[in-house]
Amino acid sequence: MVSIPKPIDQIYNDKKVSEIIKDILTTAEQSLGVKYLMEMRQGKLYIEKQGDVVVTGTFQLFEGGPKYDIHSALMNPSKRRSITEMANTIQVVVNNDKVVLTKSDSKMAEKYGRITKVVKLDQNEKKSAKQIAENELKQFSKVIEENSVDLMGHDDFRAGRLFKLEEPTTGIKGTFLIKDVLHTISKGIHTMKPTLEVK
Repeated sequence: MVSIPKPIDQIYNDKKVSEIIKDILTTAEQSLGVKYLMEMRQGKLYIEKQGDVVVTGTFQLFEGGPKYDIHSALMNPSKRRSITEMANTIQVVVNNDKVVLTKSDSKMAEKYGRITKVVKLDQNEKKSAKQIAENELKQFSKVIEENSVDLMGHDDFRAGRLFKLEEPTTGIKGTFLIKDVLHTISKGIHTMKPTLEVK
């Protein structure tokens, strides 16, 4: 587990361990502005900074044959843009639902209309409201671009990891979050179709 420099002073009762860990990671992400990846590997739980988990891949056409870079066999690229998950105004409220801070991205609000997300904090977290609002705006005040491409398969490709890609036909270029990935093995050939979101 990576070090997460965020003190947690909440007491958890009657919650599953996975729910507690997710809540702690959400709290850390809001206050620190750092995304974390939580995944199981060979029966062990790993928690890492998402930015540290960038995958690359190679494939072989036959066992013992030469290895090729996964980028050399890109198939069926597509691109889609959406504002369904956008929030360009963040309202921070405390336990009694009193608004303590509202922060907006005026350019995005002017272009797409005001889309508000409410973040609820405990009374003792009130002092970090400004930092949390800024981090939430940074994460949600953007147009989500989802890209899809078919690739030769590689076991390191999993949801939550990052992948660098450059595809000249559609203009897909950058480091992307793997939202989900469909692995298929047919007639001994492993292929995959990851859904890639701009990080």
